Amino acid sequence: MPSGDEVVLENLASEVSGVQRQRVRDDHGGTVEALVLPPGRAEQVPQGGIFAAHAFDGTRLLLGPPLARNVADLRPPPLAVLGIAARILEDLDTLHRVGGVHGGIAPEGVGVDELNCLRVRPCLHLAQDSSPQGDVAALGRVVASLVDVSRLESAGVRHARSWLSGMGDGGRVGFPDARAARQALAAATRGVPIAEAASSFLAAEGVSIPPPAREIRVRPAPGREVQAADRPMEARVAEARAWLARATTTARDERYTREARVAAEADILSRQLHERTEQALDAARALSRAEAERLVQTTPARAMFFVPSGHRRPDDDAIEAPEAESLDDERSADSSMGIKMGVATGEL
Repeated sequence: MPSGDEVVLENLASEVSGVQRQRVRDDHGGTVEALVLPPGRAEQVPQGGIFAAHAFDGTRLLLGPPLARNVADLRPPPLAVLGIAARILEDLDTLHRVGGVHGGIAPEGVGVDELNCLRVRPCLHLAQDSSPQGDVAALGRVVASLVDVSRLESAGVRHARSWLSGMGDGGRVGFPDARAARQALAAATRGVPIAEAASSFLAAEGVSIPPPAREIRVRPAPGREVQAADRPMEARVAEARAWLARATTTARDERYTREARVAAEADILSRQLHERTEQALDAARALSRAEAERLVQTTPARAMFFVPSGHRRPDDDAIEAPEAESLDDERSADSSMGIKMGVATGEL
């Protein structure tokens, strides 16, 4: 492949000092992505398994054509996201055990290549911690970009919050390497078919998953040569379980705190509702009294008397007397009229 400047088609953005990102033309006229790295860094970039293959021409790390699709474009469901994360952790575990560090895991680098195979392409142009714990945190950011904890819990992953906390969600990474993160994920998803969910989803999308790498071709990172010797399995399992227990306790304490806060807020709202109800009742009582007083003032006095059945008020006779006299006068008048009419007709 030519190594002159004439093959560089485009210089792309890079936020890491000493790393140049380019788009170049290969020997076959195709367009590939390339990275110009500091001396010795290219040999530390892993390949094999789910990690995308690359070539080094002495000057540039040739990554191949751009990814055909990003994993975010596939919109995987929650369990499939964890299945994909578990598959990446599997090869990261192999990498960390031989003293390697990826140092370039990012959401934009996880996707489908031109052969419709799921791959992780190094994004070394993005600044991140080049350590096993940094790899775990970077993968945690990939998971967080695809799914949130509420969807995972709704899908049946009860300890999703604890595991994501260990992956760096919240700012502090708890898992020291991929082995601990992988074992904690297995514990958090016990009985949940995340691997099956990922394989069935990707198969439906026409995407294949590469088999686990038997070995990762990489040169150990500086300072990691001695750490390449694996610690006993029991120690790592105990470490992962201890972290998961601490994270679970923290999550439980946070839940109790939230519940106490909600109970206190509910108590405050209950008291406020009671006070407002009493105020409304007092206002209604005052309005009722005012209306009763108005009725007393506007209703005739007679209508306000209550006389039990069979009783007469003292002034009934006085009230009824004029009516009696009026009836007597009417009868007298009628009698006089009758007499007069009888005389006139000769009947009397």
